[in-house]
Amino acid sequence: MSEEMDTSVDFNASELLIHEDSRGVVTATLNRPEKRNAFSLNILLRLYSLFVELEQTPSCQCLILRGACDTFCSGMDLHEALYGLSTPRATVQELGLDASVISCLGEDYATAPSGLIMPALVQRVMSMSISSRFPVVGVADGNARGGGVGLLCACDYVVASERFCGGLTETRLGFMPSLLLPFLRRKLTACGLQSASLSGSVFSARDAQRFGLAHRVVPSDLTPTAVDNVVGNFVLNHSGATSYFKSEMSRTLLPPEQEQIDALRTHWESWNSADGREGVMAFLEKRVAKFLLSNRAQVQEAGDVDATEPPQEPDAPQQQ
Repeated sequence: MSEEMDTSVDFNASELLIHEDSRGVVTATLNRPEKRNAFSLNILLRLYSLFVELEQTPSCQCLILRGACDTFCSGMDLHEALYGLSTPRATVQELGLDASVISCLGEDYATAPSGLIMPALVQRVMSMSISSRFPVVGVADGNARGGGVGLLCACDYVVASERFCGGLTETRLGFMPSLLLPFLRRKLTACGLQSASLSGSVFSARDAQRFGLAHRVVPSDLTPTAVDNVVGNFVLNHSGATSYFKSEMSRTLLPPEQEQIDALRTHWESWNSADGREGVMAFLEKRVAKFLLSNRAQVQEAGDVDATEPPQEPDAPQQQ
């Protein structure tokens, strides 16, 4: 497989490790352990490129998505989304994001900021996973937050280790939890989605299974064997029959383009709001957002939390 596509963004191949075995099973490993495997623009572009290439590679029988160093993905790299370089319009058009971006920026844009391009690419990669002709297997090991949970949601089969810890924490960051919602509400149970999004708290592997995110939960040391068993069954199937089944399922699981655009626009508007920026800055600076202080003070009076400390999570990720 080729290592790059023709865009103005340089690829760092080490951030997404790709391996193909003799069965035609491709494994893509998110490899930013120092950032909890958060989505950079580079990783999202490489994932996009990978799906484009595999769709045109008949020998590909299955794609496995996993994270390096016992973490799946902590979502978008908020620092890069906030401070990253803008993307030229030509690149946006090449990626097929023009309609989405125009709806948010207007017709006369020359470049698009990372804070818009990165979430637009998250949606595009999820859509490509759902509509691909080959099965996509997610390995939910360690932490997953925000877009990482979204990517698992776009997989056809998810094996979760018992140490998996997921979270949909946008509501705590001050911007609307709209970006992933068109996908999540088509896959997760309503009860599970309400629990995860409204609480903003983390959930376990067993919760993920009850919510409809994970298909199987196994002990951590048995995760590789479980994944290999699942993939072994998939590669025995007729590729045409698999492609037909996925095409039919995409009618249910793939949100219409306009719904995705509307969700992206809502995300972009709230990202640029005063509370949205305050929430992101507070997260990056590891402090409590100003709009949460009064809420936390009220809870402190009840003796439940220390309002002077940021919210804590087990092995809390550095991104969302």
